[in-house]
Amino acid sequence: MKILVIIPAKTDSTRLPKKNIQKIQGKTLVEYSIDYAKQSKYNPKIIISSESDEVLDIALKHKVTFSQRPAHLLKDAEVTDVYIDLLY
Repeated sequence: MKILVIIPAKTDSTRLPKKNIQKIQGKTLVEYSIDYAKQSKYNPKIIISSESDEVLDIALKHKVTFSQRPAHLLKDAEVTDVYIDLLY
């Protein structure tokens, strides 16, 4: 069985801008999500969806797939729409 992990990581949040790249004890929230996904016994394919070059750099550093999020899926877009966009 192949598992897909999608990590939504936009940086234009209206409530807390750049929250996904804030560091907590030396690691960004995105890095914590990547590390958690990599611990899966299913060896998942990991895709990070973001509009940010900073998140792109994190994805490259951790050797996971990056998907450039389209502008219409920023701001207050539903996260479900992000998943649908990646799958279709």
